[in-house]
Amino acid sequence: MNIVEMEHVSFSYQGAQGAALHDVALSVREGEFVLATGRSGCGKTTLTRLMNGLIPHFFPGNLSGKVLVGGRDVRQLATYELAATVGSVFQDPRSQFFTTNTVSEVAFGCENLGLPSDRIASQVEGAFADFAIEHLRNRSIFDLSSGEKQKVALASTYAMEPNLFVLDEPSANLDVRATLMLADVLAELKRRGRTVVVSEHRLYYLMELADRVVFMEDGRIVDQWTPSRARSLSRDELMRRGLRLFDLDDVAPARADSAAADGRAGRAAGDDGAAPASADRRVQADVPVSPLLHVRDVRLSFGERAVLCGVEFDAGGHAGARCAQRAEVIGITGPNGAGKTTLARCLCGLSRRCRGTVELDGRMLRRRARSRSMYFVMQDADYQLFTESVEDELRLGNEDDGTLDERVRDVLERLGMASLRGVHPMALSGGQKQRVTIASAAVSPARVLLFDEPTSGLDGHSMRSVCDIVRDLASRGRLVFVISHDLEFLAGACDRIIHVRDGEVTDDFLLVGQNVARLRSLLFRGASA
Repeated sequence: MNIVEMEHVSFSYQGAQGAALHDVALSVREGEFVLATGRSGCGKTTLTRLMNGLIPHFFPGNLSGKVLVGGRDVRQLATYELAATVGSVFQDPRSQFFTTNTVSEVAFGCENLGLPSDRIASQVEGAFADFAIEHLRNRSIFDLSSGEKQKVALASTYAMEPNLFVLDEPSANLDVRATLMLADVLAELKRRGRTVVVSEHRLYYLMELADRVVFMEDGRIVDQWTPSRARSLSRDELMRRGLRLFDLDDVAPARADSAAADGRAGRAAGDDGAAPASADRRVQADVPVSPLLHVRDVRLSFGERAVLCGVEFDAGGHAGARCAQRAEVIGITGPNGAGKTTLARCLCGLSRRCRGTVELDGRMLRRRARSRSMYFVMQDADYQLFTESVEDELRLGNEDDGTLDERVRDVLERLGMASLRGVHPMALSGGQKQRVTIASAAVSPARVLLFDEPTSGLDGHSMRSVCDIVRDLASRGRLVFVISHDLEFLAGACDRIIHVRDGEVTDDFLLVGQNVARLRSLLFRGASA
C-alpha cells in the first residue's frame, strides 16, 4: 500500500513568480525509505511540505493535482489528524520549538496527541536514550548549540511515534558523530517498518538506508535511482547535477600539495601524522611572516560551566619589507557544543563575557574595535537579513565603496544568484539565504572573516562555489575562518585545521598530504561508522 501518492501535482507559492513544483508524480510505499536530493531551490522542501500538510494549511498558494497521505487528501485533513500520522523535522529546529525546557519540548507533541501520562513518560525516556542526549535533560533551549537543538527537535518528533517521518535537511547542523547517530535512529525506524522521506544535500550517511534516490531539478522529478545506480555516477556527473559525494572515502584536497607544505607537515606531524597540538603550532615558525592574528588565553564561562578554557593560536601574516601576505583559510572543527561558535563570537567582540587577548596586525583590540575589523556570518541566516532585496543586502554598509557594483555583480554570479538580485531575501530557500550572507561577507571590507557552518543547507555546486570564494578572499589578503563539520568542504577550502573539544584546542595542523585522513579521524571520533 502507498502511504503517499502524488499525481500531476503543481504548486506556486502565494506572491511568488513561477511554480515551485511542475506536474510531479510520486508514490511512496509503506515502509519505504526515500531520499530526495537536488540543487538548492529544486523543490525538495516543497515536496516535503505537501506530505506533512504545511502546504496548503500554512503555506498558501495555487495547488493542483492529487496529494494523498494515508489514502486521504491533505486538503481535507485537519492538521491534528496529519500530526498523528506524519512526524516532521525541519532544517531550522527553532521553527518547531514550543517550550523553553528540553524535557517539556520532547513531551510536547505527545501531550498534544492526548496520550496517557505514563505512555508520554515512557516515550520521552526512550527518545532521550535512543538519541543519547541524556546530558541535555532539563536544559534551557536557549543555552543549546545549533546541533544540540537539532537533536532535541529530532527526539521530540521521534517520541510521537508517527507512521511517516518527513525530514528536511536534518543533518545540516549536526557534527559527524551526531549525523551517524541519526543514521542509526533512521535505520531502527526502517527496521520497525516506518516510512521515511528525507530531503538532503549530504548524502553519505543515507546510502545504506535508502531504497530509492529521487533527483529533482527545477521543480520536477527528473530521475529516480537505486542506491547502487547513484553510487555509479562519476564525479563529473555529480558536479554537473550539483550533487555532493555519495561516499566520503572519495574526499581529497582540491589543491595539489607543494613540496614545502609537505615538508612542514612532516616536521610538525611526524611519520604517523599524529603530533600533539603544541608540535603542530611550531609549523608557523617555518613560515617567514609575523602573525596577523594573535590570540591568547581566551576564556568564557556560563555560571559554573566553562565553555572556553584558555584558547591560544596565531594565524595569518602581514605584509612587510621582507615578507609577503600569506593567504590562509583555517577550518575550526569539533563536536557539537565544543565551543566553536562561542570562540568565533569572542574573536569578533560579540560576547561581553569573554576574557583574553586578541591582537590584529600587532595591535591589541578591545571588543568594539574587533567588531569593526572582523565580519561574522552566523549559522542562522535569518539573523543577518535586513533589506528588501538580495542586491540591497550586499550593498548595506558598503555604500562608499567605488568598486561595489562590480564586486556585487561578480559574487552573485559566482554563487549562482544573479537572477535573484531583486528578490526579497526572506522569500528564498534556506540554502539561498545562506549564500546571501556569504556574499555579504565577501563584499565587506573586514580584514578577518568568520563563517559559521557556511555550507549548511548547500548543494554540491554551491558548496564548491563557496570553497572557491573563501580561497579567493584569502588570496586577496583576508584571513578566513570557517566553522564546519563538512569534510568535503574543509578538504576543498582549508589550508589548516584547528580542532576544538571541551573548550580547548586539541589539534592544530596543516591540511596537506596524509593530514586529510587525520581530519577524517577527528571528525569521525566516537562515531559509530
